[in-house]
Amino acid sequence: MKIKEAEIRKNIAEYIKILDPNLKVVAQEHYIKMPNGRTAYVDVLAKDEFGCFTLIELKKSDQTARSAIQQLMKYANMLKNKNRLEESQIRCVVISTVWRELEEAFDEYSRVSQYEFKGYSIVYKPNEEPIFQQIVPKYNSGDLSPLKNFIFFEFSELNERDKAYADFTSTLESLPSCNSVIIKMDYTGGDNNIIHPYGFSWSMFTTDTDRLYNEISSLPVRELNDNHFDIEGILNLWQLDGAEYELRSKILLEQVRLNYGVGEYTGLALHSLNNTLSTWNHGEPLGVGDMFSDALFDSDDMLSMACGFTGDHPYGFNIKTTPCREYQFNMVRKKLNKFLSANYRWCSQVDYILNTLRTKDVADINVYNPLNFFGLMYDLKKHSSSQRIPYLIITIDRENGDKEVYQGLLAWTDKERNPDSAKEAVITAYDSIDSLKARMISQKLNDHDEKLSELYGLTYEVVTEKNNTLYRIQNDENSGYMEIIDSISTLNDFVRDNDSLIEEVDYLLNKDPCSNMKITF
Repeated sequence: MKIKEAEIRKNIAEYIKILDPNLKVVAQEHYIKMPNGRTAYVDVLAKDEFGCFTLIELKKSDQTARSAIQQLMKYANMLKNKNRLEESQIRCVVISTVWRELEEAFDEYSRVSQYEFKGYSIVYKPNEEPIFQQIVPKYNSGDLSPLKNFIFFEFSELNERDKAYADFTSTLESLPSCNSVIIKMDYTGGDNNIIHPYGFSWSMFTTDTDRLYNEISSLPVRELNDNHFDIEGILNLWQLDGAEYELRSKILLEQVRLNYGVGEYTGLALHSLNNTLSTWNHGEPLGVGDMFSDALFDSDDMLSMACGFTGDHPYGFNIKTTPCREYQFNMVRKKLNKFLSANYRWCSQVDYILNTLRTKDVADINVYNPLNFFGLMYDLKKHSSSQRIPYLIITIDRENGDKEVYQGLLAWTDKERNPDSAKEAVITAYDSIDSLKARMISQKLNDHDEKLSELYGLTYEVVTEKNNTLYRIQNDENSGYMEIIDSISTLNDFVRDNDSLIEEVDYLLNKDPCSNMKITF
């Protein structure tokens, strides 16, 4: 009896977890249509919990196997470009019942491919589980980034916000190259300074700028009248270098119209989106543009991407990874090392943890690393609800079912260290008070922050508890090790014993006569 390819494809989809237990089928014969009219069908498209997509191409004869590599190259390129995927998010898999005509091409493409690339021979029998035998390839990583800041539209009335939201999304839907995430938000807190409690954010992603320019130019410029808020005077405050920023400004100037008195524009740094989401009630994010047209990204994906939590956020990093995704795992480690480059202790301690992972272990990484000790003291003085306390949580799910939790904190490890004054400490660490103030405003990490903490005996530590015993990760020049400790003093202990420091910091930042700068948030 002749077996049809569709039977084998259905069998692979049914037993996809034999191939990889993390995979879930998105579709069989997944249809891709590009803006230029080109189309393709991926035999099986699957997705895992790490945000990676697997394209499976099936062949069952020498004649058809000859085209397998070319088709996978084409499909991967189309999926990547349409949905703005990083190369590290794509895995190509060729499955064939015969390998004679495929082997040389597979070996060569595995060596040079920019994607993770795997091959399997398959033994198929009707109504039985398939038998796979793997052929091992190589891989290289790619890139995906949101713009470094986002636009926030605020309104005094709910109906005005909803009307502007509908109008704006309609405009973006006319610009398929303008890959965007839009999030509605409502403020119900007690901050009386927020006079426009209804809003929505607009995050824009990398794109084909030539194509987007043509799309924008094809739209009629909307009339700006005396009732409209004119953005041109403040636009340069949000403008950064790059074609995408120029095109975003073109959209704002020519297409967005808000009425005076009910709305306003705000341009905010990338990290501020997550801060706003944590204090405002928000709805489901909306993805607009070619990148999101196939609904490959769920709400969590879009929120993480828009906030830049895989290396673009200045002090937040949040991702799940596993060594069994070798190249995604290596990409994560590279970005995490760069993210923690100004915090040498956490960087080396995290390296130690990740070096303990075995192939099927899973690490869930969540780091908040503002490196701003005096900023924390200032928050305590102002009773801020968004105190900048650094933390690190890495949860490891081991293949054998064990779970380990590692927690990072700014600990009080040397109680003998204490400068004569806060001003002396700042000058030692930053050279001047104004340098510290500029650092607090810019939110850019640097080595001076850690130096300031160490002057007060505060160091970045990672601890874990196993079998009711507390351990601290220590590092020497050659390797790391776990050290048993009785307890560890936290920032709460430091603040309790040094409460006068809060007043000193407030004086330095707001009243010191040597400085012309005043901190306001």
